[in-house]
Amino acid sequence: MKTEASSPSPPQDIFTLARQWLHECDTCHSDHRFASSQSPLPSRVLDVGNSTDEEIRLYESNEGRGKYAVLSHTWGIAQPLILTFESYPTFSRGIPLGVMDLTFRHAIIVTRRLGIQYLWVDALCIIQDSREDWQRESQRMESIFAMAYCRISSISAGNTQEGFLRPSIQETPLYSSIKNNEDFRRDVEQSLQASRAWILPERTLSTRTIYFTNKGIYWECGSTIRREYSDQINEPQDLISSSRFPMNSTHLFRDCQCQTFEDIFEKYSCLRLTKSTDRPVAISTMERAMARFYRTQSLFGIVLRFFHKSLLWQPFMRLEQPKFQNIPTSSWMSYDHRIYYGIICMDGLEWNEDVQIVSRTETGTANRTMRQYILAGPLVRIHPGCRTERSSHMAWEMKDRNGALVGCIIYDQEAINEDKVGCIVIAEGSAGWKEFARVSWREDFPPGRFSYCLLVEGTRVENVSFETYRRVGIGTIHNGSLLLNERRPTISLS
Repeated sequence: MKTEASSPSPPQDIFTLARQWLHECDTCHSDHRFASSQSPLPSRVLDVGNSTDEEIRLYESNEGRGKYAVLSHTWGIAQPLILTFESYPTFSRGIPLGVMDLTFRHAIIVTRRLGIQYLWVDALCIIQDSREDWQRESQRMESIFAMAYCRISSISAGNTQEGFLRPSIQETPLYSSIKNNEDFRRDVEQSLQASRAWILPERTLSTRTIYFTNKGIYWECGSTIRREYSDQINEPQDLISSSRFPMNSTHLFRDCQCQTFEDIFEKYSCLRLTKSTDRPVAISTMERAMARFYRTQSLFGIVLRFFHKSLLWQPFMRLEQPKFQNIPTSSWMSYDHRIYYGIICMDGLEWNEDVQIVSRTETGTANRTMRQYILAGPLVRIHPGCRTERSSHMAWEMKDRNGALVGCIIYDQEAINEDKVGCIVIAEGSAGWKEFARVSWREDFPPGRFSYCLLVEGTRVENVSFETYRRVGIGTIHNGSLLLNERRPTISLS
């Protein structure tokens, strides 16, 4: 049986260095230090015992308190050792180190060497074949990572079998001048692990992290970024690397608080998920934290305090059909692609207050009641003489019957039937349409106001007596090409 002693061990000084970093943070960083070692424990943790123990055990905390670390890791293709209904009794009695994945064994070694009693690992502390347990525990991710004494990030392990403790690669003498920010960006922020969607909330919500990379270890907390072999100390540069998320956003985005949501959602939309159905789940802890701080609600990425601005997201590339039927197509979370938010000129801007989020209750399978949130607003028709011409991969020019430029359209998908397309006006403005659309056309709109619009398409659904609508794009359209004086029926988006 393999024990800790039989696993390849890195030099002792990296653990001494890590303990030193933790001690300095506890002593000197008043805004995020751990004044007490007794934090509320997650529902289940691994009791790692001591360095001579050849097994660990799953511990039901029963709302107890203690000091624990959390592991951020990459699962990989092969199935790791996991907690299931069947393995639960065995895990509670004891798990031999020899049967565990190497990445998990290494995390246990680190936890022991740092003098921490408990370790939380998602694969071993959430019952993986219980949908109810997974949903319950995923809702607790915010507190699990925020209350952890530290996060262990196994960047150098591409899966759970590889492990991440390797002999240090000392490329330069100890305490030489190293560009910490550039190295940190290369070794941590551009790593394969950092491309995983779950890592964004794990990193952002954690108070401090020790990263194990192929180039040595790094430290990150709300005050400093440090690395092995360097005496240089750097400050966190952005919203994600601060342990005061989202409070620090008031300093970073002083002039426009909606940029906090936009920055996080744009970054998140670029990241990978093994299961695309996790897209609204993995970001939910950060979404709730931001909504709570700004005293608002956020529903599938639509932030009510910045409601209209939240609707004006743009696809970075052509979208496929919506992935998630229970999320309205007005939300970027209903798709599985990268998005961004355009620049909106606030001078003379008027938001359309007739556009609202409404909730309705439906009875689903097994007579379960479900609450759905739907975007509703007046439908505005586009002048029938207008036609669009593709001008780039994403943008289309809208021309009136005289050939004058009257709009810029960005369709979410290909094969849109223009005859069925209408729009919901989100706002009216008088300047800045090119900046919003990110185009450099020489031609400009005629004088007058224009509208920021969601483009919608009506469809007939079998056994439904009314027409339903879905978002199919976004655009800026001159008001002279919108039939604003016609009767405008209120529609809802599926």
